[in-house]
Amino acid sequence: MAMAEAVRAICADASVGGKWFLPDEEDACEAVVLLEEFVLGRLRIVVPDLFFYELGNVLSVALRRRRTTEAAAVRGLDVLGRLHLGRISLEGEMDSALAFSRWYGVSFYDAVYLAAAESRGVPLVTCDRRLLKAVSPHLDWVLTPKGVLKHVPEQRWR
Repeated sequence: MAMAEAVRAICADASVGGKWFLPDEEDACEAVVLLEEFVLGRLRIVVPDLFFYELGNVLSVALRRRRTTEAAAVRGLDVLGRLHLGRISLEGEMDSALAFSRWYGVSFYDAVYLAAAESRGVPLVTCDRRLLKAVSPHLDWVLTPKGVLKHVPEQRWR
């Protein structure tokens, strides 16, 4: 994946999706801009099925820690279901996730996102510093929200 070209689609991981619903998170603004670009039809966002379970957990933990209310968490899950993000099934590609996990020493969960992005030929966008540290010397298609915004066409936020 050559990053010199314009990015029209991304695979977002749960560290990005969580910032859509927890605006007090660091780097939430850039993650929200990606979501806005998706809603406006200027960016396609794909996610593995795992994303929805991880986002449910993010909201559940935020609720337990009193970072959100039950009403906001329920609303977040409802909004998430209505976004119509492109769902990626990794059936038949789990061996790729296992290989990524082994090669880069990352969790299988993180490796699922790497495999999903690779299978669709799109950059993986993450805010997970450990994942970025593990793979950035090797994979130029794993970016932060700020990094990917440099490559999205029609950038109204510049």
